[in-house]
Amino acid sequence: MAMSLYSDPLSIKIYQLINSLDNKMKRQNLFNILLVSLFAVSTFLVSCSNDNPDEKITSGTRLMKFNVSQSFDENPSERVMGSMEKPDTIYQKLNDSTQIKAVIEQDKAINSRAEYPVLAGTRVLAIVADASTDKIYKMHQLTVENDGSLSCEVPNFAVRTIFYSYNSTSKIPISNQNYAAFEKYYNDVMWFKTQQISSTDTSLGTIKFKHLFSRVRVEMHDRTGSGISSFDTKLKECTYEDVLMDIEKGIASSYDILIDLPLNATSTPQTILDSDYKTIIPNEEVSTMKLEVNKINNITLTNQSMSFTKKFELGYSYTIHLYVESNNQVTGNGEVRQDWTEEVTETNSGIDI
Repeated sequence: MAMSLYSDPLSIKIYQLINSLDNKMKRQNLFNILLVSLFAVSTFLVSCSNDNPDEKITSGTRLMKFNVSQSFDENPSERVMGSMEKPDTIYQKLNDSTQIKAVIEQDKAINSRAEYPVLAGTRVLAIVADASTDKIYKMHQLTVENDGSLSCEVPNFAVRTIFYSYNSTSKIPISNQNYAAFEKYYNDVMWFKTQQISSTDTSLGTIKFKHLFSRVRVEMHDRTGSGISSFDTKLKECTYEDVLMDIEKGIASSYDILIDLPLNATSTPQTILDSDYKTIIPNEEVSTMKLEVNKINNITLTNQSMSFTKKFELGYSYTIHLYVESNNQVTGNGEVRQDWTEEVTETNSGIDI
């Protein structure tokens, strides 16, 4: 659940103080104390916001119905750029007979986030604000209905509505009158802001959510014939733990603690085994990250890691492909070579590497 803070000067000063502390433990402890101390105030403000409507409202309210898009708001160039982007490739020797080839790429087409529907039962916070002053009139806790729609009460004067969600059927954000929240990296934050809703409008069509954070997974491919039943990997210092979210604008100010992200999977032996996607708040600059490979098929590996330089864009989806192969590569004339070929085509996932 999000803790709301934001635009009052005292809150900004406290946030700046947290980020100025040199010691990570002191900084994190102060951050946690701040969240706990603000919880009661934030909850009180939310509960009061629905009990004190704007004094200018004299003409009542009406119920508007919005359709929730069956695709998310994806950058139109994402799939094109994803197809054109040359994957980053890293090689790592595990032992005398086995190596790993790692390919990091942006998901495309069927694996893109735009392919996933907004599920019925998804909880959504609706923030209704006066279009002329941006002052919040009312907040509603809504649920996506079985027909893929949301119904929201709005007043009979010009307003804008922000729909804010964790893409979850159980969790819902909260906010005070200042449009803000501290958000954790593991919440899949989605956001949509309507155009101005006039007193004569009866419907504004479709809500098309935008993801504000990114996500990443590991997909391990077996090319040894043995199958992959489990793996244990960790992406080091790849995500901010917290951010200060400006809900009105849909942008975040990064909190300066970068943490590790475990990416693991267990199954019966498979040719291809995926971890679950994990949400991240990435560094918005090009940076060097390290992927530790700690276990494969429950066999502990020591000092096995791969470093790569990559910029993870906010809102996008990424897969780190790990290809486990024998060092013995067979050439076209049947000879066995002890090195890697330059190019291998992976048709199962539709990518050339």
